[in-house]
Order: sequence, then C-alpha cells, then structure tokens
Amino acid sequence: MPDNAALYRTFFAEEERFLSNECQEGFEYDIIVGYISAGLNLTGVYCSEGAQTNALLEELFLRRVYYNMLMAIGCVNRSDIFRQLCIDHIHGPLIALKRYYIEFDGGHEKFLSLQHDLQKVCFFH
Repeated sequence: MPDNAALYRTFFAEEERFLSNECQEGFEYDIIVGYISAGLNLTGVYCSEGAQTNALLEELFLRRVYYNMLMAIGCVNRSDIFRQLCIDHIHGPLIALKRYYIEFDGGHEKFLSLQHDLQKVCFFH
C-alpha cells in the first residue's frame, strides 16, 4: 500500500506552487507538469484498479486539477507562457476524467460539460 500521506503532501505542495502567481520565468513547465503528475498519482490510489477504491475522491482530485488549470488559462495575471503550457497539458487530466466518466451512467454528459468549459475558456483566451 502506498504512503498516502506522502502523496497528499506532494499534491498539496505542488498545488500551492501551481496556484501561486509568483512563478519564476523558465520554471512554468516544471510547475504545471509537477502539479498534473501529483494529481494523477494521488487519484491512482483511488481508481477502480487502485489499492483503495474511492470514486468520489478520484473524481474530486481529477476535477480539482482540471478546473485549477482552467482558471490559470483564463487568468490575465499569469504569463502567456504559463497559460499556453496549461492549454498544451490540460489533456492529461481531461483524458483521466474521460476514463473515469466512461464507467458511470450519465458520464458522457458530464464529460461533454467539461469539454464545453474548456472550449469557453480557450475561446476567450
């Protein structure tokens, strides 16, 4: 069984780095990829093949990463590089959410709603 405390510490540390508006130039990629990786590692524990299956926690953390990235894309206080890298890498959490929603009735509509939210943000970007 993985050390959940370490996964949570890593996730919240990476989330804090991601949400901070003080990003040193040149470290944008590391911050974004680190945040996505930490989120996917944490949700891997709770997925149906994971050690501790918990669909609610899996969805919670996947959506949290996805919507924090959407907010960063739409944030005018972020650098253009940071925002573009978020657009380029948002497919990671989006595909994980698609895989999650395939297992549930009505999941297709939820996934389409996520795609629609992304289209709205990218349209105004």
